[in-house]
Amino acid sequence: TFADGKEIADLHLPVAVRPMEQLPDHQPPLLVSLRPAQGLPVTNRQSVTFLAEFSEDVQEVGAEDFATVQGGGVSGSFVESVSGLGKSFTITVDTGSGSGSLGLQLRPDAVIYDLAGNRLMEIPPFDPAGVYWIDKNPPVVQSQKLLESSPTNAAQVRFEMTFNEPIFGLTEDDFEAVQESGLTGSSVKEVQSVNPQTCIITLLTGSPEGRLGLRLKDGAAAHDEAGNALGGLPYFDSNSVYWVDKIAPQVNSLRRMDENPAGAEQVRFEVKFSEAVQNVAAADFAVVEKGELNGSLITAVQGSGDTYQIFVQIGKGSGTLGLKLPPESDIQDAAGNPLKDLPYYDPAADYRIEVRFFVYLPILTK
Repeated sequence: TFADGKEIADLHLPVAVRPMEQLPDHQPPLLVSLRPAQGLPVTNRQSVTFLAEFSEDVQEVGAEDFATVQGGGVSGSFVESVSGLGKSFTITVDTGSGSGSLGLQLRPDAVIYDLAGNRLMEIPPFDPAGVYWIDKNPPVVQSQKLLESSPTNAAQVRFEMTFNEPIFGLTEDDFEAVQESGLTGSSVKEVQSVNPQTCIITLLTGSPEGRLGLRLKDGAAAHDEAGNALGGLPYFDSNSVYWVDKIAPQVNSLRRMDENPAGAEQVRFEVKFSEAVQNVAAADFAVVEKGELNGSLITAVQGSGDTYQIFVQIGKGSGTLGLKLPPESDIQDAAGNPLKDLPYYDPAADYRIEVRFFVYLPILTK
């Protein structure tokens, strides 16, 4: 446009127009990024993909231009195929066997050209952050323990189970109660997660008596982060079981241990229970005096398991001396079941106590 407002077209002057010459391309292509194409930090897949991005359109990109980088226990991985066009290519890799890290890098002898024929020359270093973590090992139970004492008469008990790695998807349906030795009616109540590797399983104990264990069933749907199903199934630890006992102990027999009528100042009674008991003390017994006998006293209790001896010092007067277990006795078995059928007294075990007379004869001397 001229100062007077006219343009070249208004002057009807001839104008020559020619296209600009394109400068030759001597710049080699570059690999901009090479990274996992799937958002899987941990996987057990047999095949994974990587995405390669170049600075410009390239050609002649093939499987032979890439090499896998194996870490940990991964072995036998290889590049299966390469697909794509222009700047972006997808490389499919067989993950081989074992567990560990799996990455991908350009080979130093890669033969890749841009459209102008410039060969890719600069091979970037391997990026250890751009890897898959391959996990093909099935998770397994690492340990199991009881959280309550055994034997027990509780309505429910808990097991703690720990796995060798984080586990997902455990439910009550994955477990079952194992009942032995006459126990019936046990069942799984609930499963609670303590952390990704540990859970607590609560079982209803059933009745009346027997062994109670826990089994992680075959076919449990739980899995690890990579998707591997639980291994080592079914799982049962025979050393991690409860003995459930809801049968209360009772007195089987009470008998005299000394001559009758009693000829000494002290007598003994023997008590046999239906099973081993504990907390047996003098306070769990009481003397039964009849007639004119009074002042008898329990002096000691000895024994263990299901058999005990009770020592009684005879009081004054005549009559009968027996032994009873009153209702307030706190004798119980190892599971905590208290004695039943109290008070207990058997008159057949009484001693007859007679008044003793002493005759003093003079000693004659010559």
